[in-house]
Amino acid sequence: MKFPEKLYAEHLGVVLGQHREAMEEEGVGVLAISSGGPAMINYDDDHGPSAPVAPNFARLAPMVERPNDHVIVVAAASDKPLLLYNTAQGDFWQKPVPPPDNLGEFFDVRTFPDSGSVLDRVRRFGDVGFAHIGPREGIGKKDPEGLKAQLEWNRRFKTPFEVECIRRAVQTAACGHLAARDAFLAGDSELGMHLAFLRAAGATDDQLAFPSIVSLDADTAWLHRPEKDPNHRNGERALVDAGTKYMGYNSDITTTWVNDKENVHPVYLELLAGLEKIQRKLCALIKPGFNFSGLHETAHLMIAELLLKVGILKNCFPVEAVSKRFTTAFLPHGLGHLLGIQTHDKGGKQASPSGGKLTPPSEKADDPLYSWLRKLNPLEKGEVVTIEPGIYFFKELLAPFRNGPDSRHFDWKLIDQLDGGMRLESDVLVLANGFKDLTAEVLKRKTNV
Repeated sequence: MKFPEKLYAEHLGVVLGQHREAMEEEGVGVLAISSGGPAMINYDDDHGPSAPVAPNFARLAPMVERPNDHVIVVAAASDKPLLLYNTAQGDFWQKPVPPPDNLGEFFDVRTFPDSGSVLDRVRRFGDVGFAHIGPREGIGKKDPEGLKAQLEWNRRFKTPFEVECIRRAVQTAACGHLAARDAFLAGDSELGMHLAFLRAAGATDDQLAFPSIVSLDADTAWLHRPEKDPNHRNGERALVDAGTKYMGYNSDITTTWVNDKENVHPVYLELLAGLEKIQRKLCALIKPGFNFSGLHETAHLMIAELLLKVGILKNCFPVEAVSKRFTTAFLPHGLGHLLGIQTHDKGGKQASPSGGKLTPPSEKADDPLYSWLRKLNPLEKGEVVTIEPGIYFFKELLAPFRNGPDSRHFDWKLIDQLDGGMRLESDVLVLANGFKDLTAEVLKRKTNV
């Protein structure tokens, strides 16, 4: 796909303006933003995992794919930011990575043979009015709190370039999901489904947005499961949670599929059909100003209604099922999170541009209804969020209710016939007067309520 150069030029102008405005407010004359480095090394070894580019660097220069100790220098009075690019020449272990061809159009690019030379150049700016953001040590005053808070707040609101990058990442991930579905329906293993995803998405494992979760049958309940069993084949149910990247921007999609419906418990099928409707209804509620924690509570209310309809819960009203936290045994995670240059993008719990942290709308600090909710501030135009309701059957989460005073509200005989889980996740753009589900069209999901 052709790089959207015009959109990027506009994006860079907006983001540099945000940086310089924040720098002026914080009294910073020169800001260095490191890409990350040195390389991570595994314990007692001589190599390590691939590291991502630090997010604040990636938002300015998304065409740089590896951290490699590069540094961007933004000066308040300069029109063109300085990019100190480490080519790491002369090492036969590592092929040098030259600067991308189009970098020079947007940055004053200076190349250096090693990271030490880059750091020496940065140190010439001195300490007066100088600040540094990023994971690299040894540059100077690091991560000024107020300045970093403003940049993370700004990352919530996506430019047209960022939306386009996420849209392209959604497209490639959707191709992978559909290929994994086809492999599942053909009786392939978890590993086979994962390989089908990679092939269709045109990606390697380290180019994914996060380590994919590919699970069959009972294992579909686990939210984070790195294993991909090469021997578990001919599954009846499958869950795939996987995303890809484009220019450093992430997609995050979860699909749930059923194969031989005759062998799947009819209540599971009824739950999955109900969850599809719930997911669409939740997306339809999205608009600027809607409190995300309220949307999360609505999701639990809808899940309660569905659990009562199929008979898993009984002798109570949906509001009671939520207030007594019955639904948290079936939906323990948050409804969604911000998405962007990071899969779980920053700013979802930030109180204001200057910082501060929002707390859940609960009197209890450990309230299970909000324990894993990653976004607490209201939805705003330009945000991209995931909407991912799910239903799971965990013995550990259900045990307190089975043995507690509210046990009579659960049909344990039915619950004991069910295992695994289901989740449906879309990447959704908040518009001025509603929403756009970036995932629905490419996955051919229904959007009407």
